[in-house]
Amino acid sequence: MKIHPEVQFNKLGPVSYEFTPVTKQVTITKSKEDKFTPFFGAGVGTKESYNIQAGAYYKHFGAGYQYRREFNNNNDEHTINMFIKL
Repeated sequence: MKIHPEVQFNKLGPVSYEFTPVTKQVTITKSKEDKFTPFFGAGVGTKESYNIQAGAYYKHFGAGYQYRREFNNNNDEHTINMFIKL
């Protein structure tokens, strides 16, 4: 705010002023979280086996399928898993 007083003959004359309001702009951005996130994996176990898995997360919960097979016995195992993202 700027004030421009005028003084004449030791008396206060007209007072003019300029006022510029202060504005504050707040921008909020949310990061886009994928609601559906697929995943894939593979591994080798301690009982001479390997596994392959696949599944998907929806928000914080997930479900998956795992296939496990032993090298020497040719035994197969199928599992269905449930997950929670922490």
